[in-house]
Amino acid sequence: MKKIISLIIVLFFVLISFAQNWTEPVNVSNMDGFNQEPDFCIDNNGVIHCVWVHVYNSNFSKIFYSISYDDGLTWTTSENISLNEGERLSKPHIVCDSENNLHLTYDYNVYNVGETHIFYKKYDGANWSEPFVVSENMPGSRANKLVIDNNDRIYCFWYRSINNGTTFYKYLENNTWSDYFIPYDNNDFMAFNNCAVDNNNNSSLDWNTWL
Repeated sequence: MKKIISLIIVLFFVLISFAQNWTEPVNVSNMDGFNQEPDFCIDNNGVIHCVWVHVYNSNFSKIFYSISYDDGLTWTTSENISLNEGERLSKPHIVCDSENNLHLTYDYNVYNVGETHIFYKKYDGANWSEPFVVSENMPGSRANKLVIDNNDRIYCFWYRSINNGTTFYKYLENNTWSDYFIPYDNNDFMAFNNCAVDNNNNSSLDWNTWL
């Protein structure tokens, strides 16, 4: 019994020694007004990249971007990377590939639900690309999600509410987008929620039901 108690005590102190110490909150955006929907990734050099939505009014917002080189303690001046002039944007998502290229998707023109699209941009370390419409010819696409697997294949999922709703996805490989696919053909307002990729590149999906 004493040995068991001693073992429990040792394990307790080992767990304490691995406990994380959280820093005080850091203001990443450093912008007045309404900032929301942040997302971030960490590249292979340990640099943190963060994107978020800055809202100007109910039908106008932009995507901003900032970098931290010191584990999140300080951040660069916020940069407008969407460069739009009159639309409401939402749900930016960012991932980093093995060559430290950044990949960004976001919902475009969300104030006009019937005309919403999913946009994509790439950052090569020097410049952001022009936006590419992932959901081409599919107005009403929204609620994008972005996933990268272990082979640098980029998956973009989104939801389209026409005909009671369907989730679609495309993948980007060798700088070329695939045709779209339907992971689960449904007609009952089921929307893709999230995705995870394991070490064998198997993807797991979970769903929300919109009633």
